[in-house]
Amino acid sequence: TTPMYSAVSTQRTWGVVEYLRSLADSGIKQQGFLHRFLLDLLINSDPPQYSRLQQYLQFHVIDDHVTTAYLLLQFEQTYPPCFQLALDMLSRLDAYSEIVEVLLSRVEAMLRYGVSVSRQHVIDCGSGCKPLEMHAALSLLDAHVKNLK
Repeated sequence: TTPMYSAVSTQRTWGVVEYLRSLADSGIKQQGFLHRFLLDLLINSDPPQYSRLQQYLQFHVIDDHVTTAYLLLQFEQTYPPCFQLALDMLSRLDAYSEIVEVLLSRVEAMLRYGVSVSRQHVIDCGSGCKPLEMHAALSLLDAHVKNLK
């Protein structure tokens, strides 16, 4: 049954892509849920269409949106590059506070499980952040480390 499911999934994916294209060609505003539906189709197809997902993100078939970036983060366990794809999307949106939030949640989880996190690691991960937000992230890390001592 896998080939049949794969063919149906591919047809659905192309149908959504063509619908999005026709909306764009007609100058009709596309709804964000269609992009998220397409993302869901690509990741949950059998087999998952990760390379197509990356292409659609690269060529803006799937629009950049904070909600879409957070959805990508949910798929990180099944496809680890989703983490970087989400951060890249947030960066293109200049959503630096969301980037800091994502990175801090990662740092907090690492600290909670006893993984060593250095200030340099936070700086490297948040290289696209604004200086003020990076300072806030480092201050939070310092406060968290101080509380653990």
